[in-house]
Amino acid sequence: MSLYELIHTAEYKKTQLIVWQWSKGLAILGGVFILNEWPYGDLILTIAAFILIVVYFFAGFDPLPVENDWTLVYPQLAGISDDEEDKEVESEILLERIKRHEKEIEELKKKIEDYRN
Repeated sequence: MSLYELIHTAEYKKTQLIVWQWSKGLAILGGVFILNEWPYGDLILTIAAFILIVVYFFAGFDPLPVENDWTLVYPQLAGISDDEEDKEVESEILLERIKRHEKEIEELKKKIEDYRN
């Protein structure tokens, strides 16, 4: 089995995650040993660092994530429009929303002025 085939297996990804989590825990444990001046703290921290180096080395061979083509879902991102009527309807809806928000803001201003008085 080649390295390329190995990194695409589910077992590899699961094992990599487990080793990564354990090495982070080991690094924290080594730090606690060093802070409390207990013996072998340096050794524990060194082992954890080497394990993390190996994990990050193999993580460099992971395949890149596939980027989604959002223009298939939202054609507006690509500048594709069905027709001019849709644009007119959208602009009318936006104008109605703006007017409604203006009215709400005016009402809030009046309530604040009434509250101050």
